[in-house]
Amino acid sequence: MADFETVDTWEDIELYEKTRIREIRKRIFLFGSVLLFVFGVTAYPLAEKRLPYWRILFALRSVNDTLEAGKVMAFQKKQAFRLDIMQKDAEWWVSFGVTEQCEKPVESPVERSLHLPIAEFSALQHEGVTQMLCFDSQIPVESDRPAQALAFVPFSDVASKALDRAGFLIFQPATGQLELK
Repeated sequence: MADFETVDTWEDIELYEKTRIREIRKRIFLFGSVLLFVFGVTAYPLAEKRLPYWRILFALRSVNDTLEAGKVMAFQKKQAFRLDIMQKDAEWWVSFGVTEQCEKPVESPVERSLHLPIAEFSALQHEGVTQMLCFDSQIPVESDRPAQALAFVPFSDVASKALDRAGFLIFQPATGQLELK
């Protein structure tokens, strides 16, 4: 016959399993928290360095969306779509609308902020880089119109001429293709 005092009952075994699972969950939580903390501490300098570039890309994506919508407007109205980048209220703004020809300014433009402070970001002054993009749906695709580009760079990179954090929006006016770099 078995000695009932030494044999664990099923309630004791079940309680032991529950406490063991609870201990394992605590260890996993602690290990995950430490791992997340270490990852966060090591990733912060990289994120801080790349934040201006991400802000530039966000602004240029907004310009890209505006240009895509403008190309549709240009085809619908059979006119040219012009987009200008300008300084206003200590920020960079985009002004756009349809016009009869690319050389003429827009009569009643729509303006929108790019949320890039002038004190932190500069429009790049370089050959082939402009602050005005124009798409004319009436000019044939075969024409040899050169590519146009918008570019922004953080002020900290202007003096060193480092373009690794510069954002470029390259526009092919002949075909209407956009490329974001």
